[in-house]
This record gives sequence, C-alpha cells and structure tokens, in this order.
Amino acid sequence: MIAFGDIFGLGGSSVISRLLGEKKDKEAKKTCAFYIWISIVFGISISVLLLLFRTQILEILGVSKETYPYANDYYTWIVIGAFAVIFSMVPSNILRTEGLAVQSMAGSIIGSVVNIIFDTIFIFGFHQGAAGAAMATVFGNIIADIYYVYAIIKKSKRLSCSPSDMKVTGRRIQDILFSASISCVNPFTLRSCFIFSPIVIQCTPHSFFLNIVYYCASRSIICAL
Repeated sequence: MIAFGDIFGLGGSSVISRLLGEKKDKEAKKTCAFYIWISIVFGISISVLLLLFRTQILEILGVSKETYPYANDYYTWIVIGAFAVIFSMVPSNILRTEGLAVQSMAGSIIGSVVNIIFDTIFIFGFHQGAAGAAMATVFGNIIADIYYVYAIIKKSKRLSCSPSDMKVTGRRIQDILFSASISCVNPFTLRSCFIFSPIVIQCTPHSFFLNIVYYCASRSIICAL
C-alpha cells in the first residue's frame, strides 16, 4: 500500500515542486487536485482487485493453514482500507512542496498515535486480534487523511483538493504519469525485497547457502536504495 502511495506522493511532489518553482501556481493547484483524487480512485480499484484475488495472494505470501485465519483477518481489513493508506502518502509528500513540513509531520504523528490507541482498544478491549490491529491501522490513516485535507484547505495557499480544480491537460497527464512511473521504482524494489526474501528462505529451508546469498543480495539492494 505504501509503495502504491509513493507513486502518487513522490511523483506528485516532484511535479508540483517544479510548477511552483516556475511560478505556475494555477497549474500546481490543478495538478495537486488531480493527484489527490486519482489516488483515491486508484486505492478503491486496488481494494477491489486484492479482495478478488485474496486466496491467491495469501498463498503467494506463504500463508499456511495454521496462520490463514489470522492472515486473512488482517489482510481483509487492510485491503478494505487501502484507499486511506494509499491516499495518506499523497498529501504528506505534497504539503512539503509549499513548505508545510510541520503539517506533514503532524499528520503522520496523529495517525500513529490514533493507531496505537485503537490497537489497544480493538486488540485488548474488543479481543479482535489480528483484525483489530488492521482496523487500528486503517482508522489511524483515515484520521491522518482528514487532518491532511484540513491542512490543505486551511493552511495552503497554492494547493487544492477540490474536484473542480481537477482540470489538467493531456500533456500534463503525461508528465504526471512519467514522474509516477519513475517514483515507483524505488518503493516497489524496496518493498519487494522485504516481502520476498523471507518467502524464499521459508521455501528453501535446506539450501542454507542460497538463503544466505539471497538475504545478503536483497539487503544490499535495500541499502543502495
């Protein structure tokens, strides 16, 4: 989810920073609104796809029969809230393009604190287990998203999240997609190393040398990134 969010967050902040540097404030405002709303649409689409292929994805991730109920509970709620997780990465990056780093940091802190509070409530209070942890994560991101929208509306003078500002030219969309495609290389490679290195080690328990080589190679890529 974070990798998907970085596509729009990092790509969007790059495009908007250049536009603000060129004094094209109106274009920056339109581009900001486009990134925000397209991330929401993309997040909802990802949720639908991940729910449709839930069983296959959990199998690829190496979930066993014993851990399937817990993994399924966590997966379901995280996927339902995918739009909130993906969206949170967009304004947190874009706000910094106008120098609103404090608001960006505040949103991250608010989301983390809410997550911790709801973790305690859902896991220990309502005994929801893994599902409770996932719900807390989703609620934390939703509260952070609400704050980010507030910050854009009330604190920003050159950014927008209004659907009426979502008017960009075809060439601007090409620039947006190009920046997004470049921005996705780092986060996807990084997250892939974290995801697949334990899977390879789990699937090849008797190949000790192969496990060591793969682990070192994956961590080298992470450090390089």
